[in-house]
Amino acid sequence: MGVRITDLNDSSRFMNCNWWNWRPLVALIVASGLLSEDDMRIFQDGHGGLEEIESRELAAHLRENVLSALSVGQRIRLDGRITSQPDDGTFHRIDQDENYGVSREMLAEFVEFIENSRGFCVV
Repeated sequence: MGVRITDLNDSSRFMNCNWWNWRPLVALIVASGLLSEDDMRIFQDGHGGLEEIESRELAAHLRENVLSALSVGQRIRLDGRITSQPDDGTFHRIDQDENYGVSREMLAEFVEFIENSRGFCVV
């Protein structure tokens, strides 16, 4: 389970993202400064979206400030730490933040998707 990210102009163009990747991705979106607190809560719940201009601004921000800092095989944890430790699929019950991390590959896919969209919505 997770979210479906859909192009605002073409509903047949979409990508899927699981919750373990989505939560840290939302944290990166929030850190970009493009979302208000209310928008952030909507995004965290798996809803919301950005119009084309904001979507392109977000893509540029993520490409220049986040992707450029990651190497292949690295991922960003929910708290913003970069790790090379692969996700082994273990469910951490005590420190649940350990369960979340967006891979460089998933982030690159998201950036490419929103760069080539007319804005996007999340459902």
